[in-house]
Amino acid sequence: MPKLRKTQSKAEFIRAQPAELPAAEVVKKAKEAGIIINEQRVYAIRSAARKKELRPLRGGRSAGLPGGLKLSSRGGRSSDHSSEQFVSLVAAIGLVRAEQLLTELKSRLTSIGLG
Repeated sequence: MPKLRKTQSKAEFIRAQPAELPAAEVVKKAKEAGIIINEQRVYAIRSAARKKELRPLRGGRSAGLPGGLKLSSRGGRSSDHSSEQFVSLVAAIGLVRAEQLLTELKSRLTSIGLG
């Protein structure tokens, strides 16, 4: 029978804190819980967690795309990568918000004569 851990690791403790909580406050809470960490550790763990969330999944699926949807590849041009990033971003922020942002961008571009 595997042994159950009664404590969590420093990284688990950091990831369990709200992302909007300042690093100094995370360090303070950790100290109260008997865990010794510094702000640099908090920044490093949070950064690694964000990178892990954003990286594409195995099998060619893009992170954040429902059902493993994938854009078709057209010979590996850089615009294909940009398109994949755009679709991933739309999936992450939601279609309604993406449409709002695109409408605002179109309005700004039109106002300066580029639309």
